[in-house]
Parts: sequence; C-alpha cells; structure tokens
Amino acid sequence: MVATSTLDEQNLDRIDLIKIDVEGAEPLVTAGAVETIERLRPAVISEFSCELVPRVSGVAPIDYLRFFTDRSYTVHVIERVDGTPTRYESAQDLLDNWGDNPGRWVDL
Repeated sequence: MVATSTLDEQNLDRIDLIKIDVEGAEPLVTAGAVETIERLRPAVISEFSCELVPRVSGVAPIDYLRFFTDRSYTVHVIERVDGTPTRYESAQDLLDNWGDNPGRWVDL
C-alpha cells in the first residue's frame, strides 16, 4: 500500500511545471489538479495516446485536450525525432493532424 493524494489536496503556493506520463491515466491526474492548474497556471508536459486515454481513463481524447484549451492553454506537440514543438490552434486541429504517431509529447 502506498499513500497518495491529489495536487489539489497539497494546496501548493507555487508550481511551475507538471509532467504527466501515466500510460493513459492522464485525465485522472488532471481531475485531481483542476484547482491547482486554474490557480497557478503551470506549464504542463503530458504524454498523450489517442488509444490509451479512453481505454484507461474512459475519457475521449478530445475531452482531455479540451480540459487545457478551455483554460486558455496553447497546445504544442514535441516531436520525438528532433524535439521540435509544433503549435496547434485547437484540440480538434491537433487530433485532425495526429496521424499514427503514438506517444508523442503534448506541451500545454
């Protein structure tokens, strides 16, 4: 057994960056960090899988991305090959251009 808590339960005064890589459970992490993200607006780097997010979390990929865009975050994808960030205008724009590149990093 391991004790856990959410970011919101920590009532942090400052947080600059959140990195999320939990194999499809990313929406579950953000569900426990809503207040922290809204209040402190940290940069967020998240692994993202169109396949794993709904299977593990029961959340549609578009809804996970819109969690951030609805809070005025800008979505970028960090390419695996060279680390180049590509900006997307919306969550739908990212999904329309996702292709078959699993596991790319989403920088929010």
